[in-house]
Amino acid sequence: MKHLLSEINAKVLSVKGTNGNVLMLFLILLISSCETFKEIWTLPKKPELAVEVIGLTEAGVEIRGEIITKNIGPIDSVGFVIIKEQNVESEERFFLSKSGDSQYLFFFDGYDYDSYYEVSFFLYNEIGETRSIPAAFITPSIPGSPTVVFDELSNLSVDYVDLKATVTEEGDFPVTSRGFCISKSPFPTIQQTTVAAGSGEGSFTAGFSGLEIETTYHIRAFASNQIATTYSQNI
Repeated sequence: MKHLLSEINAKVLSVKGTNGNVLMLFLILLISSCETFKEIWTLPKKPELAVEVIGLTEAGVEIRGEIITKNIGPIDSVGFVIIKEQNVESEERFFLSKSGDSQYLFFFDGYDYDSYYEVSFFLYNEIGETRSIPAAFITPSIPGSPTVVFDELSNLSVDYVDLKATVTEEGDFPVTSRGFCISKSPFPTIQQTTVAAGSGEGSFTAGFSGLEIETTYHIRAFASNQIATTYSQNI
């Protein structure tokens, strides 16, 4: 660009008379167009963001967001987006005060027990909204409730599968029911299709038939006692 402007200025100095004035005006417009062109192509940077869950207790979740990219221009707003069990309708957005720092801390204490969450750090600037890759966390179970883990599935055929899980702790009261929840949506609960598998602590199995061809299913083991129903990881 500097070389181009030097050549244009040299030509302007060499021009005389009326035609020179016209040409000078033309060259001034050309220079302005070049500057405008340069501004158009000097686009703002898309920020690179990161998020991390740094603490998880019964009191709440401590989350840290970080702006990795430098010199991204003015920031309109920053905050965190939290989604429960991959259901976009559950999305909650929390705006934070802009501090000018590259790191932001947030304490989330409104979670439900025994639930899967994803959190993203977001930022608005002149190019719009940018979100980090989400970080996941699972909240604690209600104190005194059972603990159940999914072990394996086997003998998968066109319309049938065998399931195995284990109640590792009954909690403060005996487990009165246990089994598996099955759904075409993530994180099934006992309000959906279930297969019962007895009661008490220890391993248990069950079979499920009626699977549809070329269909994705989600499975969780469950265990219930007098305090609450808890679930295993989502399979």
